[in-house]
Amino acid sequence: MKINGCETLSYLLLMTLFTYIRRLNLELYQAADIMSTPVNTLSRCENISKLCNLLLTTTHGGFPVVVESENGSVFNGIVTRFINSFCKSNK
Repeated sequence: MKINGCETLSYLLLMTLFTYIRRLNLELYQAADIMSTPVNTLSRCENISKLCNLLLTTTHGGFPVVVESENGSVFNGIVTRFINSFCKSNK
């Protein structure tokens, strides 16, 4: 039996996962619970080869981009794994 083009079992597993996520109290968690250290950061003028190397050699979903200020490193943005396809095709 198919439900909207999905196998019944896959659909049921997906719905079970969504139900679990909705019940999960995210207020009980902090960023530190899912972060890895040390943090691999990128500068705004980072060499693309460093970025590609990080994407190809780690499983991280993204990397924070920081700029230096008189108060230290300040978050400026994020580069996500979406760019990984560019790195693989231009290797």
